[in-house]
Amino acid sequence: MIRRFGGKERNSVFERLARLKQDGRVEEYVKEFEILVGQIPNITKEQLLRYFLGGLQMRIRNQIRPHDPKDLMRAIEILLDLEEAANDEKRGGAITLQIFDMLLERG
Repeated sequence: MIRRFGGKERNSVFERLARLKQDGRVEEYVKEFEILVGQIPNITKEQLLRYFLGGLQMRIRNQIRPHDPKDLMRAIEILLDLEEAANDEKRGGAITLQIFDMLLERG
């Protein structure tokens, strides 16, 4: 069991993976997650999914869970779709406000 989880070495890959949290952009979190996972030879799909979801911000995790992703790739796809939709909404909102302001100035 010690061999499986990184031996006596402090700060094993599993410990770093368990501590990994999404602080900023989704792409950064996915990249860091993939780097750590690449160092683990035998990890199940279920473990990957649990570690990944566990590191996401709670509000984002709560948006993904209703989609019931069965594996990591599907969870990442959902996550990126949600982020893209949020970015589109922000851009669309800003554009709508700009148009509204222009119409008020002309009116």
